[in-house]
Amino acid sequence: MKTCKKCGESKGLDAFSGARSECKACAAKCTAKWRDENPEKDRARYAKYRAENPEKVRAIRAKYRAENSEKLRASLAKYRAENVEKEMARLAKWRAENPEKVRASLAKCRASLTDGYIAELLGLPVKKAPPQLIELKREQILLHRLAKEMKQEATKEPT
Repeated sequence: MKTCKKCGESKGLDAFSGARSECKACAAKCTAKWRDENPEKDRARYAKYRAENPEKVRAIRAKYRAENSEKLRASLAKYRAENVEKEMARLAKWRAENPEKVRASLAKCRASLTDGYIAELLGLPVKKAPPQLIELKREQILLHRLAKEMKQEATKEPT
């Protein structure tokens, strides 16, 4: 047993961190208070840590995303629903800055004929487009492509 110098309570050794005279709970309160009173210093301290330990930070963030994927997905969906104009502006800006990526993405969608791409062609949201309609449109596109290829083959001059 050890007595905390801050709160005066006697606690087991596992409630203390190393040789500190205050318990972990009191130390956490003290740290939180300091962070509230010194936000600029805290940001600078953390920025320095991120700069010096990019692999550790990347691993910590990846672990958090893996363990909280549903929570993050819900949070992002909520933000996007509440900030439609901001998201549309952000997306428009990204598209303007990355035309080659947009072209590559559209080419990939066209090539694979994803449900999202077909629903967009139909002018429907993916979730509201009936699967049968998507499949029929996919077949129509494939038949159109095949007919186009056959026409090109027929118009080629024999060698």
